[in-house]
Amino acid sequence: MATFGKTTDGANVQTFSGDRIYLSTATPTTSGTITSGWGRVRVTGASTSEVRVVIFADNGGTPDGGAFLAMSDEVAVDWTTSTLTEFPFSGANLISVTASTAYWIGFWADDPGTPSYEYKRDNNAGVVHYAAEAYPGGGTPASPFTSGGTANGPHNCYIEYTEASGRRRIILVC
Repeated sequence: MATFGKTTDGANVQTFSGDRIYLSTATPTTSGTITSGWGRVRVTGASTSEVRVVIFADNGGTPDGGAFLAMSDEVAVDWTTSTLTEFPFSGANLISVTASTAYWIGFWADDPGTPSYEYKRDNNAGVVHYAAEAYPGGGTPASPFTSGGTANGPHNCYIEYTEASGRRRIILVC
């Protein structure tokens, strides 16, 4: 399996409450079909946050106006220790990615209530785009980033994919 995105822990954390999407840019080196998203996540107290990994198209170096492409299956995050978590993709969300094409990947989470939701990140200024986005069960997110903001990152989120196999030419000699 190949990956793209930030596969290592960051030294910092991003903490928030409320329904939100946080995205960083990532570019695969080869083409293929996505299978899973991964990231180190937790809630900060006794609660549950429904979380998905989402993928948006790049729009001139930003997710602002970029098309929504896919989202993982929902994972109920109820652990309070930062844990590397798999977010499987299924059905129509098993999209193809193209080598050397930038994508915006990240987390879409619902409000966990009194505690907060948290993910690991680096501390490079302005490399994460975020926006409030209602987390409906079974819905798909819009591209709300024109009214969102930027934060430090990139965050520990990456996509795992199966590389496209090259065509083989077989010559039969009789």
